[in-house]
Amino acid sequence: MKYQSAVFYEGSGQAQAVPLEAMEMRRRIVWLDEEITPEVANGVVRKISHLAAESARPIVLAIDSPGGSVDAGLVICDAVSGCGAPVTTACVGRAYSMAAVVLSSGSRRLMTPSSKAMVHQPLIRQMPGGSSDDVEVLSGELREAKARLNSILKKNTGRSLREVERATKHDTFFTAAEAVKFGLADEVADLSVALAGEEVALWRI
Repeated sequence: MKYQSAVFYEGSGQAQAVPLEAMEMRRRIVWLDEEITPEVANGVVRKISHLAAESARPIVLAIDSPGGSVDAGLVICDAVSGCGAPVTTACVGRAYSMAAVVLSSGSRRLMTPSSKAMVHQPLIRQMPGGSSDDVEVLSGELREAKARLNSILKKNTGRSLREVERATKHDTFFTAAEAVKFGLADEVADLSVALAGEEVALWRI
């Protein structure tokens, strides 16, 4: 998270500040709320892995992300689908680009009413220098990434490869209801449902 907040509780005769992120982890809620980078993916995967090792009870991955690195996003997808615990993915703002692929990978996929999703082809963030051979290698990597992402979306949405390729040819935006219709999500849900982590008793530091 880019900010820190605390929840205050009265206990042992004095007020105690409990980091909000710690409380959310206690409720088995993990946030993906920034650009997907290797560092961000590492943090998300570590939290999911920790919660899955602690218990096979459901985990919620809350998403509000513009997307980012394909490789880093795929690492999160692997954790979501293979951590050993069911992971609900809940879009509570944006699930753009790679974040939409992560959204589609959940065991239960939710969109809050005003949230949006977007899919497109992998992008070149900057043109490479070097020889024409270097450019050819990069082009091959982009084609491979495009094929892999389209294959994942085909599997997760139930759409045909042609439909997925048509949607990802350009930026295609979806309202919450449209994301459900396309197969990126299963249902539109209020925030209280989307982030319905486990209830825990108040605890002391």
